Order: sequence, then C-alpha cells, then structure tokens
Amino acid sequence: MAAAGEAREWMLWGKAQPTTPCPAHPLILHMLDVAAVAARLITEVLPAALSARLLSLHPDPTEALRAVLFVVAMHDLGKATPAFQRKVDWARDRLPMLGFDMKTLDDARHHGDVGMPLVDDALRELGAGQPLARQLARAVAAHHGEFPTDERQRRYRSDRREMGAGEAWERARTGLVARFASLLRPPDFAGARSVDHAYPVILAGLTSVADWIGSNTDAFPYEPPGVDLARYWRAALQRADKGLALAGLRAASPSPRRSFAELFPFPTPWPLHQLADRLATEVDGPSLAIVEAPMGEGKTEAALLLADAEAAMGRQGLYVGLPTQATANQMFGRLRRHLERTGEERSTLLLAHSEAELVSAFQQVRLAAIYDDKGAVRAEGWFLSKKRKLLAPYAVGTVDQALLAVMRIPHLFVRLFGLAGKTVVLDEVHAYDTYTSTLLDRLVEWLGAIGASVVLLSATLPSARRRALEDAYRRGAGWSERRASTASYPRVTVASRAGTAAHTFDARRAANPLKVALRREDEDVEQLAERVSSEAARGGCVGWILNTVARAQQAHVRVRELAPDLPTILVHARLFPDERARRQEALEEWLGRGSDHRPERCLVIGTQVLEQSLDVDFDLMVSDVAPIDLLLQRAGRLWRHERSGRARSAPELWVSRPDRDALAAPLDGAAVVYRDDELLMRRTLQLLDREPTMQLPTDIEPWVEEVYAEDAVPAEDPLHSAWLSRRGGEAQKANAAKDKLLKRPNKDRLGDLKVFLQDDDDPLLHAAARPDTRLGPRSVSVVCLDRTGDVLRAGEEGPVVDLAREPDGALTALLVRRSISVTRTSVVNALLAPGSAHEVPAWARSAVLRHRRVVVLESGRAVVGGVALTADPELGLVLG
Repeated sequence: MAAAGEAREWMLWGKAQPTTPCPAHPLILHMLDVAAVAARLITEVLPAALSARLLSLHPDPTEALRAVLFVVAMHDLGKATPAFQRKVDWARDRLPMLGFDMKTLDDARHHGDVGMPLVDDALRELGAGQPLARQLARAVAAHHGEFPTDERQRRYRSDRREMGAGEAWERARTGLVARFASLLRPPDFAGARSVDHAYPVILAGLTSVADWIGSNTDAFPYEPPGVDLARYWRAALQRADKGLALAGLRAASPSPRRSFAELFPFPTPWPLHQLADRLATEVDGPSLAIVEAPMGEGKTEAALLLADAEAAMGRQGLYVGLPTQATANQMFGRLRRHLERTGEERSTLLLAHSEAELVSAFQQVRLAAIYDDKGAVRAEGWFLSKKRKLLAPYAVGTVDQALLAVMRIPHLFVRLFGLAGKTVVLDEVHAYDTYTSTLLDRLVEWLGAIGASVVLLSATLPSARRRALEDAYRRGAGWSERRASTASYPRVTVASRAGTAAHTFDARRAANPLKVALRREDEDVEQLAERVSSEAARGGCVGWILNTVARAQQAHVRVRELAPDLPTILVHARLFPDERARRQEALEEWLGRGSDHRPERCLVIGTQVLEQSLDVDFDLMVSDVAPIDLLLQRAGRLWRHERSGRARSAPELWVSRPDRDALAAPLDGAAVVYRDDELLMRRTLQLLDREPTMQLPTDIEPWVEEVYAEDAVPAEDPLHSAWLSRRGGEAQKANAAKDKLLKRPNKDRLGDLKVFLQDDDDPLLHAAARPDTRLGPRSVSVVCLDRTGDVLRAGEEGPVVDLAREPDGALTALLVRRSISVTRTSVVNALLAPGSAHEVPAWARSAVLRHRRVVVLESGRAVVGGVALTADPELGLVLG
C-alpha cells in the first residue's frame, strides 16, 4: 500500500489479489481504468446513435464526453468506505495506522448502495441539480446489478456512519473527486441538460460493461500507488483498446445504405422488398415497422433491408429474436451467410439461447474465432455469459433473451444497453399468449425509449395486437399517438416521430390466390394414420402436424406398421438434439427451397416445429385442430416454393377435429392443448364448419379478425361464458406478467425498483422468483445414461460417465447432447424431490449441467415417478 506521507486517496485499494506480487490495484487507478474503457466505447465502438444519446448530457459534445467519463469514474466511490476496505486482511490491519477508522455498522453493506449518496453529493458540488445528480449517481452505483433504492438511500442519508467516522475517509474521497475533476475536466454541471428516464438505464449499462472490461488484469495489470495520473490516463486508454479487443468489442463499421441487389442474391426484388426499399429512404430516426405479410413472402429479407438502412443512419448492430430455439438456429445460419456475403468484416455474430453451443453452425463460428483471423464472421467467448449475450454487435436468439431485458433480474440494464441504438427484429410476434404478449409490449416500449429501431414480423397478427405494439413503441419514444391510415393486408406500418403511416403492397400470389381445399378428419390417430399413409403412397409430400409429442409418436408407429416402405421422418422436441438436427437437415434437403432431392412421395410427422422452424414445402398438410392463426401458418407450408411437376393437382389441408357441432364439441383429444382458449377454438370450429376452402393470402386477415375479435359477446350468445372465461384468464395472465416487469419508462421509478427474480434456470426456484418469459408447466432437462454392466455410458457405445467426478468439457458437451426436456408433472416431481438420486452433486459447479437431472436407462428404459421412460432410436423419448 502507500506510505504515510502519500495523499489519502492513494491509500485505498480498488482490486485485490493478495497472493500475487502486486497484491492490490489502487482504487483511484481502477476508477480511471473504467473511465478509459467508457471513453473508447463511446468514441469508437458503440453505435453512433447510442453514443449520441449518451452525449446528450451536455449541449457541447466535448463537454458531454468529459461529463460522462467523470460520472463513470465515480462509479466506485463507495469503495472508499470502511465496509469495503475491511474485505482484505492487510487493509483492515494497515489502514488504521494511516488514520482510518475501520468501524462499520454492517460489513455486508454494498459499496454501490453506500456510493450513491457520495456521488450525488459530489455532483451537486459541481453544480448538478438535485434530480440530475440523483439520476446519474443511481446509474453508476448500479453497476453490480441493482439500482440503489430510495428506501436504502434514506437510511444512508440519515446515518452517515457507514461512510466512515473521522476526517481521513472524507479527505480521501474529496481527494479522489478533486483528482478526477483535474484530470478529466468535467464542465460545470449547472450547464448540463436534464435527462429522460431511460438515460440512467443506458448509463448503468455503459458503466457495468466498462467495469467488467476494466477489471480484466490481462489488459489492466495492477500498479503500485503514486504514479503520475496524467501519464497513467494515457496508458489506460491504450489498455482499454486491448481490453476491448480481448472482449471482441470492435469499432462499429458505418456504411452507406445499400440497394437490394447489393444485399441479396435474388435477381428481382419482390413487391414487399420494393416497398421496404422505398420506406428505408424515408425514415431518418428511430422507428417501428410492423410487417404483416403471408408466409413465404420474404419478410426476413425486408427486415434485413430495413436494418441495413438503420445502420447507415447510425444504428449499427442487429438482434433477431424468434419464438423457438429451432427457428433461431435456422435464422443463425441465414444471417451468418448474409453477413459474409455483404462483407461485414470480422463481424461478431452470436447465437443467443440456452442450448446455443450445441448447434453445429455456431460451433463452427466459435472455432473460426479461435483459429481464423481472415475477417470471417466470429463469435467471441466474452459474449457467452448470459448477461452479455445481447452486447454482441450481431446476434440471433429467442425472443426470450430480449424479454429478460425488461424483467426484474440483476443487470437487466446491461441487456437493455445491448439493444440500445441497434435494430431489433422480432419474428412471429403473433405466436404468444397474453402473458408473453404483455412482456413483449413492455419490451417494445423500452426499445422506443432507448432509441432502438424495431421491426416486427407476422403473417397472422390480430389488429388489436398491432395497435398495442404501435402504441407501446410510441409511448416509449415519447411521441403523441397518431393513428395510421387504414391499409389493406398485406401491409407495412411504420411509426416514427413524424407520425404513423400504413402501406399496402401486392402479395406475390395476389393475382392468383392459392386455393386450399379443407377436409374434416377424425381425431383418432390410428384411423387417421390409415388414410394419411394411403394418401402419401399415391404420391406427393405430406406433412402431418399433431398437437402433442405422444400423438406424433403414436402416428409414426402406426404409419410404419401400415407402410414400412414409405419414406417417413418424425420430428418433435423429445428427440436427442443431434438426432433432431440430423432429421431437420434431411427435411431441408428433401423439401427445402431449390431442393434437387425432393422425393416423389414422403410423409413428415411432427409437432409445432413444422409450423415455424423449417422452410419446407408440402403438397398435402394434415393438422390437428388449433386456433385459426396456427392453421393458417400450417397451410402456409403448402406449395410454398415455386416448382413444376407437382404430384398433386391442388393443395389440401385436412383438419382432425371433434366430430360434433362447434359449440358442443369436447375440447379434448387433438384440441386438449388449447382447451384454455375455448373461445378461440369454438370460433375456429365454427369457421371451419362454414368454409369448404381457404384462399391464401385472401382469407388470412378476415379469418384472424373473426376468431380474435375483442368485442363483447352478448349474454344470450352461446359463446358468452367462453368470452367471460377468456377475458378473466387474460387479465390474470397480464397481471402475472406485470408483477415481474420493469416499470414503464415514462417516470423516474428506478428508486423503487426491487430486483427479486433470479437470472437462473434452476427448476427448484419458486415460481415467484423465476423470470418466466412463457407460462407453462415446469420442465426439467434430463440427461439419459445407459447402464452397461457396472458402468454408465453416454449412449450405449459412448464414453463411460463417472457421476462422482465433474466431467471435462468434451464429456459435458456430450451429456448436454444426451438431454431432453420433460414436463410430465409426476416425472418432474420425482426428479426434483429432495435427496433424489437423479441429482448429481458432482455437476454442481458446471454452469450447463448443474440444473439437469440424470436418468439411468436399463435396456433403454427407466421408471421415474411411476412413469416409464423409454429412449427409442426412432421415436425419441417415450413417456408411459
């Protein structure tokens, strides 16, 4: 540490490694390290729009930068207190000899909480008004995960003993502030602008990211006290460059807006692309675009075109959020190829979901990051932390990763910071219930508040949801509500500061709608399998979507009995990941766009994965009954691609449904998974009773509006009770979501924001503490091991697994690939029971294994919770 004659501010430590030759890094130097990283982030790395937002603190950009860096440097002022300095033995012993009183009321006090009033006081001394000083102080004091609450701040204001008794502490803190003011030269804060309520969230994100990078000793080695600060500041800026490079944070590369031909390999843009190309030239600030178009109309390309235009205006970076891991995996490959084709040199592209590292395409990108330095698309390891995934310049993942940015979890502001100033594309936004839609509305509102541009994609979005999403973005951006003029489907609605405008365009099939014959079929899987297999044997490619895995497995067994020579593939969520990926690749090879290997006849049996995740094309679709928007999505897989020589003269959709009147039909069997949506199901059944054919895209909007109409249902209407039930259920779901959400950005509410959700996948967490982005039964990921004699193996011929030892990286990856998620209540309860043999203590330190449970299979079978679990090579995991 320091000698007694040195200034007190040099005597305090900021980072410590007591067993190293230089056991501590002075607090003053660590605070400068973090400010240096913030400087480089703002001036060289962040999207231009985000940097401009951060520099809106002062009318003069140069003065604004100095002000922001000074405030960020102050982030650890709370470490200049006894509770923190007592954390290492040598400081607790030596500081009293240098005049510091080490008594404290509570060693557990966090330095962020104690630091907020200290930073607040320092900023007021430099001219900041009370609201601004409080906002800035709260932002930088939150860098360890939570905003200090007003309740705790009142306690520290009324009892200053936590700050340290005696003058030594006060002089040390005064010395720190004075040295930072002299070196960084912040302006008089009396001339600073007031900031909106989203600004502290962005500043908190900047501070946390800068603190993480500034704490990396590979870039910022420890120094002894007493160095020349001006010289050290110059060195810190150079070290910040190294720290950013180690993290994979590179300078954003602005580029002029590119044409459709420069972005895509298609010879001619489709009508939607032509409209998007024109709209991209008309928006000059953050905006919301809602693209509603039929399946297969090129919505993804339209979104990428709009994102490219946004990047040219300073909103560099992109996050694409999709409803499932399967859809995200497919989009990852598409975006990777797009970035490579468009020359995004050394772009960092991340796949952001919990099973991302199992995806072969992402593994290849990660290997390229390690072994290839030739400007290829990369995935940097620093971004793999769950808190940092959204910081990657380009990322594809589930919408859930973005939704967590507005839930009350630690470091939520880092997630928001990762999205700020970028373009956020959210696909299939119709695909969520009221609970998740409530989260989505709040996310869109905050995206408007932090200056992100948003592109929402859907084929079957009800008008009420479109209005809710538009209103949310406008509220967040602080714009008055300006309703769009009406435009017929398909359409693109754009909300910007100038107002809202809706634009229609011609669907590719507008002049020649696809006429799909609708046929009613029995729900009984055994009987239906006979008709489906017979129909498939006649020729053509048939898709059969069932609402549950069990029904899909049952269908596959029966079809194999009836037609063993019929090329058949089964796809669902209870396959081991590697096997599922192989089958999906085979499907795309058979039925994908431009495939040269399309069989003359085949049958694909699956669950909802066929509805969303694969760009495949069928001649006949057989589907369990579902709400009309899902049936339309499934019908969108019929004759999806342009090809000649079809085996069938016209596409058909068979719907297996109850053989009763729509109002009396029992909602069990095929419809059981949608039983809670009785109103939607009965309206869908009524519509199917009435309509013999479906025309795409003509029928999409009127059918969706009919089923999802929000008008009150009169008491005399047979559907009145179903309407009441739906209304009550929606209110309950919305309230459940609101309890876990970050408050709206229209008021300064960070002072009462209590973080009570745990950013953890532990299935044992109480429901009240889980950051659930979807409602549904509790699930557990099961690792299936095979017993061979006296040993356990990962697969019948796989490596031996010793459950008493923590596995190495290669075995861990294999164990994850032997995992399947189960939701059957009795099975889940048995797996999670206290003291259960299914829990593996040796996995407790593994981030990816610790919450998984093991099931040991004897001859491919085990019994858990009274339910037989069978790992079948064709069927996947069979329950019961």
